[in-house]
Amino acid sequence: MPATLLYAFANKLMIAYQYLTTPGLYKRDGGQLYMDTRLCQEGTQKLSVYHGSVIITPTIIPETRNSGELIGVQFTMDSMSAGTMSHTEVREFCEILTHTDIQTYALILATFEKLDNMDKKLDAIMAMQNQILQLLGQEHIEKAKLKDTSTGLDWKFV
Repeated sequence: MPATLLYAFANKLMIAYQYLTTPGLYKRDGGQLYMDTRLCQEGTQKLSVYHGSVIITPTIIPETRNSGELIGVQFTMDSMSAGTMSHTEVREFCEILTHTDIQTYALILATFEKLDNMDKKLDAIMAMQNQILQLLGQEHIEKAKLKDTSTGLDWKFV
């Protein structure tokens, strides 16, 4: 999802979350929870993304731990299920999204990327400097070999 649509997504998710409390949306019959299809369609939210769309639909989520059901939302992308979230997860996610400043995060990430690039360049400079120092050290050793200690003569490069 593009960052430019994050706030629109948060708005659609909040609308779907608020719709979960609509009277008559859920009915319990013989211990089984059912959803009114007409009301479910009214609460469905759609957000166009690139060449497709994300559809947020109120749903009943089977809970395997307690053999019960949870109310929540289902995300569908291009007619394929993209996942579900329980009503408590949706509420917490909406809180996170409404307190998220995309521009600040984008600026921080751009700064980190610049620092990473500078760090790589500094590593390359340090590697080249080590190579130069090694070559200078070898030249110093070669010069030392030219010094004749038996005669006292000191040979010099010209």
